Amino acid sequence: MRRNSGFTLLEIMVALALLGLLTVGAYTVAVGTMKAKTRIDEAAAVYTAGPQILDLVERDLRGAYLHGVKDLKALKAIRQSLGGAECSLLD
Repeated sequence: MRRNSGFTLLEIMVALALLGLLTVGAYTVAVGTMKAKTRIDEAAAVYTAGPQILDLVERDLRGAYLHGVKDLKALKAIRQSLGGAECSLLD
């Protein structure tokens, strides 16, 4: 029977090696997730930029001062379908 209870150096080294492997695995997953999020955000920026640009155009058109136009009816919008998508033609 062994009276001195505790861990041997070999057991501690094995535990540290396993802890290191788990840490490296968690780090790899975290870095991969952050890279994937960045790629998704970059791809989504294409779809969010269009409405933002149209909002700016709308704001500019609403703030335009029209001189010499009766009843401020200078722009005419016609709703159309273009390639299966609804759109407006601004004249």
